[in-house]
Amino acid sequence: MLEALRLLGNALAALGVGVVVGVAVFVIATYAHLYAATGELRRILRALPREFLAELCSVVLWPWFVLAGGRYEPSCSRPDCRPIVLLHGYGMNRMSFFWLGRALARRGLGPLIGTSYVSLRSVRSSAQRLAGFIERTCAAEGVPKVDLVCHSLGGLLARYYAERLGGARHIHHIVTIGTPHQGTVAGHAALGRSALDLRPRSQLLDELATGPRPEGVVLTSIYSRADNIVVPPGNARLHGAGDEVEFGDLGHMALLLSPRVADAVAARLSDSTVVERARGPAPAAETAPAEPAPAVSTRTL
Repeated sequence: MLEALRLLGNALAALGVGVVVGVAVFVIATYAHLYAATGELRRILRALPREFLAELCSVVLWPWFVLAGGRYEPSCSRPDCRPIVLLHGYGMNRMSFFWLGRALARRGLGPLIGTSYVSLRSVRSSAQRLAGFIERTCAAEGVPKVDLVCHSLGGLLARYYAERLGGARHIHHIVTIGTPHQGTVAGHAALGRSALDLRPRSQLLDELATGPRPEGVVLTSIYSRADNIVVPPGNARLHGAGDEVEFGDLGHMALLLSPRVADAVAARLSDSTVVERARGPAPAAETAPAEPAPAVSTRTL
């Protein structure tokens, strides 16, 4: 028995070392590629340690989606609150939002409802499945619309559902975090049908870029100039198609662990003016461009 326990302990230790080394290699490799694309060494050196820890946490949390991450209840009850559906990114599951979901619930938002999908499928296929999930969520919660908070690939699913599958009737606000709206060269290294959708100038991205915008849906992109997966980082911008919030020192997974990002998401989903914009076109006197948002602090967390 003691020998078996010793062997088990050694195996777990070896697994732990392997995970740490694997994550370190992945983060260093992706930031080396980002450096080759941007040359911003100081920004990368600030972001790399936090991104390593965030990636490590995501790997440790990944298997627990069978037990947790399905729902986060708000810390306070408001009559105007809407359910928020959480959509993870490529290769992940709803546990990606384990910290951010709880952080938004503490800020009085929610209920927040996490879901998982097979990210190897095409964006079109996953968006069709998302449509059924949102319809069931609206029915279960007794509401006509929900908000969506999406990471990475999940943002493209949300947009395709809203813009191509008639999902706008069920959505107030889409907040994307680290979503490559213009594609990412990392799509060339990914697997599955969705990898083709993630590549710059893919057929799906061209379809989203040239198609009509759905009425009544507010779109926000939160992104970072130090994102090691969305390369170049500027491909997360909307270029006039919606609101943008830029950070300068957060990696792809670290975006989901930042209190600053949680504050930015909460501010937009709690803003009564955003709710009014989501309900329909603004009166003529209010159609002037909004004042630019205050600069986002890039202090070290």
